[in-house]
Amino acid sequence: MGVAGVLGIFGYLLKKADYPISPLVLGLILGAMLEENFRLAVKLGQGNYFTFFESPIVLGMMVLFILVFSVPKLLRKIKSDTSA
Repeated sequence: MGVAGVLGIFGYLLKKADYPISPLVLGLILGAMLEENFRLAVKLGQGNYFTFFESPIVLGMMVLFILVFSVPKLLRKIKSDTSA
């Protein structure tokens, strides 16, 4: 009964703050799958976490990730410097 009350209050606060519920549900569903597959991958890599970074595909994805998050910031900085 107490858990239902706490979750009800949590849901009410999320609705009041106009927070979308779908990302929360998606995270709850995919989070368990991600954790299970991560554990399996570490076990297959014999406990070595660096097995995730040995593939050239992963290197390309990491470079893309860095570019996606850094280029917009750099462009904003350049734009603000030229307008000032």
